[in-house]
Amino acid sequence: MADKLKVLVCSGFKDYFEKVASNEFEDIEICPFPSMCVYHSGEAKGLSSIRNILKDSPEDVSIVCGSLCPAMKVLEEDYRIRTETQDICFSHILGKSFVEHLVSGGGYMVTEPWLRNWKEHLSSMGFDRELARRFFGESARRIVCVSEEKREENIPYLEDFSQYVDLPFLVVEADYSYIEILLNHLHSMWQLKKARKENDSRIRSFRKQSADYMTMFELIKDLTQKENESDVIETVKKSLSMLFSCRLVEFCSARRDEKSSLDKKCILFLRSGEQYSLLENSSGFMLRIEHSGQTEGILVFRDFQFPSHISGYLSFCLNISDVIGLAISNSKKIEIIRKNESEMEYIGTHDGMTGIFNRGFFDEKVKELQQKEISEGLCVLVCDLDGLKEINDIKGHDAGDIAIKATVHVLKKSLRTGDILARTGGDEFAAILPGYPESSLENLSERILNNLEKYNRSSKNMPLSFSFGLVHGFPPEDDILELVRGADEIMYKRKIEKKETCQRKTVIENNTMTC
Repeated sequence: MADKLKVLVCSGFKDYFEKVASNEFEDIEICPFPSMCVYHSGEAKGLSSIRNILKDSPEDVSIVCGSLCPAMKVLEEDYRIRTETQDICFSHILGKSFVEHLVSGGGYMVTEPWLRNWKEHLSSMGFDRELARRFFGESARRIVCVSEEKREENIPYLEDFSQYVDLPFLVVEADYSYIEILLNHLHSMWQLKKARKENDSRIRSFRKQSADYMTMFELIKDLTQKENESDVIETVKKSLSMLFSCRLVEFCSARRDEKSSLDKKCILFLRSGEQYSLLENSSGFMLRIEHSGQTEGILVFRDFQFPSHISGYLSFCLNISDVIGLAISNSKKIEIIRKNESEMEYIGTHDGMTGIFNRGFFDEKVKELQQKEISEGLCVLVCDLDGLKEINDIKGHDAGDIAIKATVHVLKKSLRTGDILARTGGDEFAAILPGYPESSLENLSERILNNLEKYNRSSKNMPLSFSFGLVHGFPPEDDILELVRGADEIMYKRKIEKKETCQRKTVIENNTMTC
C-alpha cells in the first residue's frame, strides 16, 4: 500500500479539507475532482479525473461526496474504494440538520471557491442574467455562502453574485471539527487496512482507534439530525452514558450563575478556563464544551462501572468535545433563525396596532376559501368606525387609536376563535366566518350590538360607534369578493341612515355635535 491516503473531494470543498489535513495529518493528501453537480456538464471530466487517481492504488483512496453525486459510479467499478456520503454534500462541513434547515428554507448553498468563479459556473450552466434570475428566483429564496476565515476578501464576489441573481445572501461559518473527525475516521480505517496487510504489531491499537472513531462518527451523525438544543444534550448524555457504563452524566449550561442550583465546583471550573478537571479520587471528570471560543457548558461524568478506564473515556471525550459544541451551537442557530422567521411571518400577516390580521393576509385567505366548498356556507362581515376623522381632529390621534382598538375588542368578543378578522384600512375592518349558517346572522348582529352597548356603558368618557354589514353565501358558487362588496353596501347604507338620524336629533347651540 502507498505511504499516503488520498481523500477525493469535490473541488468546491477542497479548501476546507486541505486546511484540516495540512494541520493534522502528514500522510493524507486531499485530491479534488471537478464538480459534477446536475447543473454542470462536467461529469465525464470529473469521472475521468477520479479514475486517473484510482488506477495506481485504489486501496489507498477514499471518496467524500453526496449520495447523489456521479462520483458514486466508481464504486460499481472497484469495491475496494471507501466512500463516505451524506444526502446533501454540504453536510460534511456544516452538519446534516443545519444544512437541511437552510435548504428547506430556500437556501442555495455555495462555497467560497465556487463563488470566486461564479461567472464561469453560470456560463457553463448556459445562463445569461435573465435566465439566472429566473432559475434562482424559482428555486431559492437566498444565497447561503459557507465562509472560511478569509471571508472578507470574498464578500465582493458574494455581493456581485447576489446582485446578479437578485437574491439576498446569508454567510455561515464553516466549522472544521466535523471534517477533522471524518478524516480521523478514514485515516484510522486506512491504517488498520495497512496493518492487516503488513501483519503489523500495531493492529490492535489501530483497531481500538478505528472503533473509537467509528463510534464518534455514528454519534456525530446522530447529533447532526437534532435541531433543538435540548435534544442534542439528551442525545449526548444518553449515548455517552451507555458507551462508558456511567450511571450519571449531567450537562451544566454556561448560562447559569451562582444564584442557580449549579454546583459550586462546576462554577469554579467554568471560570478556570481549563479543558477538563478530574473529580475527587478519580471518581469522574468535568469537560468543557466550547464552540468558536465560546463556552456552551460543561459535561459532568460520575459513578463509572469501570473506573479504571476513566483515562480512555476522557481521551474519547476530548476528541469529540468540539463536535458536541458545534452541534449545540448549530441547534441554537436554527432556533434563532426559526424565531426570526416566525416573527417576520407574523409581522407580514398582522396589523401592527391591533394585532389582528392585515389586508394582505385577508386577501390571501379570500382566495384560499373561494376554492373550498363549505357545507353551511360562510358569513362575511364588513365594519367601519364612525367619525374617526372628527375624533382625530377634536381629541387627537391617540383617542383615534383607542377607538380603533376598541372596535377590534368588540368585534373579537362577538366572533368565534377561528373566525378571520382583519383590519383592511385605517378605520375599516372585515371578517370571514367559515361554516356559519345563514340562520345565525341575526344572532350575530345582536351579539355585536350588545357588546358595543356594554363597552359604551363602561367607557362613558368616549363612546364608540361603528357601522357594519353582514351577508351569507356558499363559495365557490358565490364569489367571496362579491359577498364582501355586498356587506360593504349594507354597512354604507346603515352609516348614511345613522348620519341622517343623528342630524335630525342634533341640537345646535354654541357647538355642533357630530356623529
